[in-house]
Order: sequence, then C-alpha cells, then structure tokens
Amino acid sequence: DCLLSRGLGDVYKRQAEGSEEDMQRQRKAIIGQLGLQPVAQGDNQGYQLGKRAPKQLISQVGLQSSDVILSVNGHSLGTEEGDMAALRSFQETRQASIVVQRGNQQFTVNYPP
Repeated sequence: DCLLSRGLGDVYKRQAEGSEEDMQRQRKAIIGQLGLQPVAQGDNQGYQLGKRAPKQLISQVGLQSSDVILSVNGHSLGTEEGDMAALRSFQETRQASIVVQRGNQQFTVNYPP
C-alpha cells in the first residue's frame, strides 16, 4: 500500500457511508494531515499545502508544499460546503481530478495517478 493510499484514501474510506458529522470529522482530519491553510478564510479560493504535508504523499501526485489546491472533481475548495461536496464526490468515484495553482500556472493532477 502506498503512502498516498494510506493518507488520503484511508481517511476517505473509513466511513464512506457516514453521517454529515462523520464527513465533517473526515474533512478536518484531511486538512490537518495535509497541513492545509485556506487561501482566504471563509472563501472558496482553495488551500495552500502546508510545510508539514507528507513529502512522499504530495510528490507521488506531483505537488509541492507551496501549491494551492483549488478544486477536486469540479468542487471549489476553501469552504465547508465546497469541501464536503468534493469529499462526497471522491467517496462516490474513488477518483480525484485536482486543479492546482503553482505561481501563475494552473494544472490538473489525478488521483490515483
């Protein structure tokens, strides 16, 4: 099992059929594990990967610690509503199309790669 599967995948899989409360706990766990910092508080401008994000995990998908994750599966990140929609989408499909901003460039990475 790769680190990425244990990191992202297991958090998502734990309670795939879980309640709204379980989903909120999963959202907080993912934000904490990846050291995500909102670009703008209460706005859907995404999350910047923190310095404590597991290096092996982010490098497997081609990310760097200063990247901003803008959306997952078409759902903008940075608000609880958008984050929860992205989480639900990933749980249903087991795939993520992740839009990333690095400096002035935007690109898409896929999980699993």
